[in-house]
Amino acid sequence: MEPWNLSTVVRLNNMPRFHRCEPGWHWAPPPLSDFDLWWVLEGRGQIRIGGTTVEIRPGRCFVLPPGSDIHATQDPDFRLLVFAVHFDPLAPAQFPPFPLEGQVVQDREYLEILARRCESFFQRGDPTGWLQSVGLVQQILLHLWDELEQPLPSAFDHSLNQIMQTIRLEPGRRWKVEELAGQVGLSRSQFTRRFQKLAGTSPNTFVMRARLDRAKHLLLETDMSIARIAEALGYQDIYFFSRQFKALSGFAPSELRKSARRYPPE
Repeated sequence: MEPWNLSTVVRLNNMPRFHRCEPGWHWAPPPLSDFDLWWVLEGRGQIRIGGTTVEIRPGRCFVLPPGSDIHATQDPDFRLLVFAVHFDPLAPAQFPPFPLEGQVVQDREYLEILARRCESFFQRGDPTGWLQSVGLVQQILLHLWDELEQPLPSAFDHSLNQIMQTIRLEPGRRWKVEELAGQVGLSRSQFTRRFQKLAGTSPNTFVMRARLDRAKHLLLETDMSIARIAEALGYQDIYFFSRQFKALSGFAPSELRKSARRYPPE
């Protein structure tokens, strides 16, 4: 699928709202004249879009294009709660083709926060609230599109991402691959293969780059001595630190600091 041009904006054609569908409700509008974002939070039912029939379950979201011929019903024992808003993209040719059968939202909690705030901002009735509501509809659409393009990470990948985040937060710790592998129940070689596949580099190289990236910030933004920076980031030999820093960045630590001070920000 072609990427969505992020400059694409939308025009809202009605108030974004949550609806609890009434007993006996069924939906059979004329063919749509604009786009309809229709997200199910609770309940069960069926929706027929053209010749396609889809089971309605919590989490399923539809971005229905103009011309859609719709007929939907709900299970009377499990009434629907939906969030809906009609809109038009201001650059229709750049709007992505969402699947007609809808998609099951992965991060429902986040999407509900966006939708609730979208409704409340619009209800304020002032220009700033309206602009924020428009922006939130666009953010919802971007999030839906991102979920279509990015597969849901596995629980194991989530654990590896947490490990990488911890390394970035504390690069100066004495990280051992064996201990990291033990945290996720893998051998050193298994862990290294899975880590490299996800991060694009080995665990040891990832730690080194995290340390040197932090070193760059400390050199440019603090008055810590180079020796103190090296020590704080887990280096026992300042000369080894300097060689590694230059190999990765192209500058010795002292050269980077001097160049930053030679050209102070205006």
